[in-house]
Amino acid sequence: MDVGRLREKLKKFTETTTVVVDKKERDASRKHLNKCVQEWRTRKNKCMDVLGGILESCPSSAKELLDEIGILTDEAEGVKIPILK
Repeated sequence: MDVGRLREKLKKFTETTTVVVDKKERDASRKHLNKCVQEWRTRKNKCMDVLGGILESCPSSAKELLDEIGILTDEAEGVKIPILK
């Protein structure tokens, strides 16, 4: 093995401010993110179901109702729910 190459590699790790996250912490963070995204989807679906029920008996359009209530949708704001594995 090239000692000089290994010393340069070690120097990169010791001189940078990069925080190395261990696998256990990374997996816990991903699990939490997946849980949050799933909750986001669930709440969005429930909200849209309720709004759909209100719109059945409301003479105004969906956009007008959302504006009147003050609800900003993901689509109107250009936000997409992430697709996670």
